[in-house]
Amino acid sequence: MRYALNRKRSVGVVAALVVAVGFAAASPVRAEDPTGPTIEVSPSTGLRSGDMVVVHGSGFQPYEQTTLMMFTGFIGGYAPDTAIPVTADEFGNFTYDAWDGYPVTRLINAKIGPFVDEYAWTDCAATDPFGSNACYLGTFGSGPGDWSFAETPLQFEQTWVEVDASTKGTVSRAGGTASVTGEVTCPDLPYPSPSGVESAMVSGTLYQRIGRKAVATGTFTTEAISCTGEPVRWTATVYPTGGVPFGSGGAELTATAKIVTLGSWIPSDSSTAITRLEFEKPSRR
Repeated sequence: MRYALNRKRSVGVVAALVVAVGFAAASPVRAEDPTGPTIEVSPSTGLRSGDMVVVHGSGFQPYEQTTLMMFTGFIGGYAPDTAIPVTADEFGNFTYDAWDGYPVTRLINAKIGPFVDEYAWTDCAATDPFGSNACYLGTFGSGPGDWSFAETPLQFEQTWVEVDASTKGTVSRAGGTASVTGEVTCPDLPYPSPSGVESAMVSGTLYQRIGRKAVATGTFTTEAISCTGEPVRWTATVYPTGGVPFGSGGAELTATAKIVTLGSWIPSDSSTAITRLEFEKPSRR
């Protein structure tokens, strides 16, 4: 996909960013090519953290030294940790494919203000691909006029965690309370969560038709589940609402998993299964 770069749209914002990183003594702004530099990124969709992309740049000055970097929110912030220097050739072009390419990351620690501690973690897999959380690949040079950025964001996959609902469950004879279960799998994050522990939470609904007219329903939410890249068993108790208890037989179980990162819960995956509820066996004394 070809990304058109715009050097003129956010000069005021960019100038503030330049001050923040110590570029106040910038070189004079050069005359602009009306079309501006362009960048080609491959691949640019279906990305996951750690994927390598090949970056081709053109329209720069011969032998111009610039820096590839990830921006967020249409350069509402920039991520110094993602900076990689590149140099254009005699024709003003460059290709970055050192080893396997430029490493993109879904989570970036973006500089959002002129003060030293004004950083904020950003999840680049925004629901709105052009929203404030969207991330762009761009370049910057030595002055405000040398900043360039892609108008089209990088597209990351949104699924962080996978959840499965089991086809077996139990129900108590006294009260008609159901117990459901399944598995949740959390891939490793590129950065640790603020708590240092990657946690998942599963919530959902249980729906069961009792006879011809009666319906038993209930919702559930698990406690936080510490998980890694391996499947972890989750269980939940579902209390009937509406006065109709759950019974033995088939029921529709829907489970949605969330993962904690950046200090907030992010919906990530859901699963629906027809669960067979069986009455709990009486305990032996």
